[in-house]
Amino acid sequence: MTYEEAVSYIESIRTFGTKPGLRRVRALCARLGNPQDRLRAVHVTGTNGKGSTASMIRAVLQAAGYTTGLFMSPYVDDFRERIQYNGELIPKEELVSEVERVDACARELKNIGYMQPGQFELETAMAFDYFARKNCDFAVIEVGVGGRNDCTNLLKTTQVAVLTSISLDHTAALGPTVRDIAYEKAGIIKPGSRVVCIAGQHPEAVEEIRAAADAVNAPLVLCRMDNVKITRCDLDGTDFIYQDLHLHLQMPGMHQVKNALCAIETIFGLRTQGVEISNAAIETGIASVKAPGRQEVCGNAPLCLLDGGHNPGAIRALAALLDETLGNRRLVTVMGMFADKDYAACVREIAARSSVFVAASSGQPRSQEAQILASYAERDCGQVYTRARIEDAVTLALELAAPEDVVLVCGSIYNISPARSVIDAYGR
Repeated sequence: MTYEEAVSYIESIRTFGTKPGLRRVRALCARLGNPQDRLRAVHVTGTNGKGSTASMIRAVLQAAGYTTGLFMSPYVDDFRERIQYNGELIPKEELVSEVERVDACARELKNIGYMQPGQFELETAMAFDYFARKNCDFAVIEVGVGGRNDCTNLLKTTQVAVLTSISLDHTAALGPTVRDIAYEKAGIIKPGSRVVCIAGQHPEAVEEIRAAADAVNAPLVLCRMDNVKITRCDLDGTDFIYQDLHLHLQMPGMHQVKNALCAIETIFGLRTQGVEISNAAIETGIASVKAPGRQEVCGNAPLCLLDGGHNPGAIRALAALLDETLGNRRLVTVMGMFADKDYAACVREIAARSSVFVAASSGQPRSQEAQILASYAERDCGQVYTRARIEDAVTLALELAAPEDVVLVCGSIYNISPARSVIDAYGR
């Protein structure tokens, strides 16, 4: 099997194995020798911010000298972003080996009556197996959807359970209210683990998390922004002081400061369990993280901002960033979203801040039609265009933008890679 064949195989089975529950992935991991039980894990969930937070935790642990595994989704540019070792993508030949190992086990299970595992189940088993075989000191595992019934919740060795900002998303699977969603996400909390949660969010979310932590006597830490002193905040990043730490974030915005607090308090939690991590490692690790597609700044004259947020909570955070940093700069927006998201609220939030709005398809089967997105944008923006493809929409935006303007591409993680390709070519 070649690398291309391995990725094609994994992505070809995304529509199978969709019945919720852990039965299949538990059986699959058992065939692999239960590699998840050999991991010292940090488990991260939330509606928004979990990828950035997980990346910061990984970076700090690595800066402290520990070997790390990082499992996250979705990927932006390369499938291998989902499984990383010591900050590097899994090598192609090792990914092929993992696909072959896990597929062989899945075939054995099908022969005795199990349903075909879904894509995320296979990926989760691959990550657990790879990190165990690499003898990682720590595995930082990002939840796919929810928590309680997520494949990653096979973990029994969670040192710290991290819950970032929680809001409405995936309501069909997790429930219609913030309380329902928080209940599902709090399902990752295990006896013996510490719990880290951002304060200042929906009180029902915090109540559910606190109840779940109390039920298993897990100490809960709430990360509070009133303990933070901001010294600089612009599109180049944020500088801030937290306790005796002087920190720099490459990713701009107050929401990223909240994610950083979750990462820092996770590290403090590991310290209480005897893990040696210096303040210098925290500062170095936090400063090193620049996650693709998450308030990613690229291009120049005009400056371009790429963000994959796709639900109202993420879009509100993006809008706050624009309010904090744009000043009098004119905003030219490209936006494509999925039809199963709250696109109406998201489009209007960004269109109200845009001088020009270009609606486009995200190029995926679930994409909403550009004309429908445009119909909502027209209520708040006087200059609205539609294009069938993200690439064409970004090209138009760059043509319409003056050198001092900001071009924003947002609405879906699937917009990021094609947008960046156009921007890179435009700048040459």
